[in-house]
Amino acid sequence: MGVRPRDKDDFFGLGGGSMELVMLLMAVEDRLGVNMSMDELFTDEFTFGASVAAVTRALDAPR
Repeated sequence: MGVRPRDKDDFFGLGGGSMELVMLLMAVEDRLGVNMSMDELFTDEFTFGASVAAVTRALDAPR
């Protein structure tokens, strides 16, 4: 997307689309070992801060 997002920035508002979302999910799985769905990544809002919180919850969850 070519930008440095802040916590409150909207993923789609900054030009993110379905392909970038798939690539983000793949990167989370490859780099962190967490397999997440789109619904898990974006629960209530489509901000980067909410996404980071969702990944953190997934990392903290028992496996």
